[in-house]
Formats: sequence, C-alpha cells, structure tokens
Amino acid sequence: MVLKAGTTHFNLRMGRTESGIPVYSIEDYDVGMSVTANAAAVISEVVAVTGPIPGNSIFVYRDTDGRWDGLNVVSGVFIDFFPLGAITEDEALSMAVARSHKSVS
Repeated sequence: MVLKAGTTHFNLRMGRTESGIPVYSIEDYDVGMSVTANAAAVISEVVAVTGPIPGNSIFVYRDTDGRWDGLNVVSGVFIDFFPLGAITEDEALSMAVARSHKSVS
C-alpha cells in the first residue's frame, strides 16, 4: 500500500515469516523527504494505518540508494536503524529475522 508521512512517499508491504513473526517492508519512493530522514514519522504513519505493532515485529526498508537496512521499532515507535546492506528485500528479511533470533538467545 502506498502511504505518505509528511512529504515522504513510501510503499508498505506486510507479511509474516514461516514462524508467524510479523514483517513490514518499507520502500522509499524518493519523493520528498527520505524514509531515512523521516523514519519516526514513517513509523507513526504505519501505526496510524495498520494499528498497534506486535512486539516481535521486524521492519526493513529500502533507501533511496536501493540498499535494504533495518529499523528498530519498539511499541510502535522508531528507535534507531540497524545496518543490513542487503540488495534484495528477501535478503534483508532473512538477515533481519536471523538478527532477531540472535537477540532473543
């Protein structure tokens, strides 16, 4: 779904991993402010449209350079970024899921 947070235009895809973890993929459309520069507002818009974010959710985003990285989101609030440097969305999701499993262990 195409969304807008201020001047940031982005596409949001939602899904679940095989184990049921909610995943959110955000793709920057390079219109207005970037997702990177406006991450807090982007996550606020996602919450406004989709409702509460489950605690174990995984967020990845593609920046205007085409690289996929991660967003730390806690209780529906953007906290910070984590580097993935992935080329594809699937690669980013796999890396982010693996990272989340390590942090739980």
